[in-house]
Amino acid sequence: MAAVIRHGNERYETTNSKWQLNRKADRGEILRLRPGAFLAGQGEPLDAVSATRIHLAKIVATVSELRGSVIARQSAAILHGLPLSFSLIPDRVIVHRSSGGHRSPWVHSYRTHHEPDEIVEMYGVKVTSLARTVRDLARVLDPRDAIAIVDAALRLGLDKSQLDTRSPSAAKLRTLLPIASNRSESPLESRSRFLIHDLNLPIPREQVTVHDEAGNHVARLDFWWPDLGLAGEADGAIKYTTLLRPGETAREVIEDERKREKRLQQLGIHVIRWGWGDTMRSASFGRLLENGMRTAAKMPAPRGHYVEVPVPPLPPVDYSKQFESVRYRPSVAEV
Repeated sequence: MAAVIRHGNERYETTNSKWQLNRKADRGEILRLRPGAFLAGQGEPLDAVSATRIHLAKIVATVSELRGSVIARQSAAILHGLPLSFSLIPDRVIVHRSSGGHRSPWVHSYRTHHEPDEIVEMYGVKVTSLARTVRDLARVLDPRDAIAIVDAALRLGLDKSQLDTRSPSAAKLRTLLPIASNRSESPLESRSRFLIHDLNLPIPREQVTVHDEAGNHVARLDFWWPDLGLAGEADGAIKYTTLLRPGETAREVIEDERKREKRLQQLGIHVIRWGWGDTMRSASFGRLLENGMRTAAKMPAPRGHYVEVPVPPLPPVDYSKQFESVRYRPSVAEV
């Protein structure tokens, strides 16, 4: 497990001395988070530490200097357990202040006002509430990215009625709420569904299982257009890395997908796949879907039946250990 390390003030300290840590950072053995704070792999390669965990480490390393501030936007999203794609994770910790916004190499502060119920305490620090965090990110992010934040918040248990859409700053949020769903299981699925709506294409079912005529399970699908006999799979890279079972290889996953796709084709179901790159350009993504729909239309009517499966809520995150380690052992905090 990676850990945040701060250099101590002991004159003859060797392991965590300022000189030693800076030398290690220069050699790439540890990651410099901010002056006097570093991220060490503790036996784990640094390139295996996710961007989310690195940003959490920056929050942990900075929290003692955030008095009078409220952790906000993407930084708050991470503390609430909202999944962020790599490109949305900022270099700096983002905070709100009631006066005097500023920017430093490690903190980006914005001046803003909060209602009392828009601030919560988490791990001993002030953080924008889940509802306020969603509203803020809906305002500042591209809607193709913001929809994933709204979807994830719904899976965390937030109700749409808890989101204040009366403010002029909530205009983007008002457009997202009718599209938002608690059935998306990844940011890529959320982004894909937004684009499907935006392109005025037929709206698919989400998270369904397909069974053959004998009732045997054939596949679980991300997207399913029953009237078209078309299945859609949003395949992010995580499917071939982080989500691998112990001992499983990416090649085995790909081979299993080929077998599953063949069984679906035998039922008269056409399958299309896409990744993040395919959703970067709306027009290209639209052509991919339309080509799939035309191909599916030429196939015989699909056989078997489908069932929408329950989508479990997002499990809550708990970073109390990381923040307690700072409180009681200021030199090291595991992330």
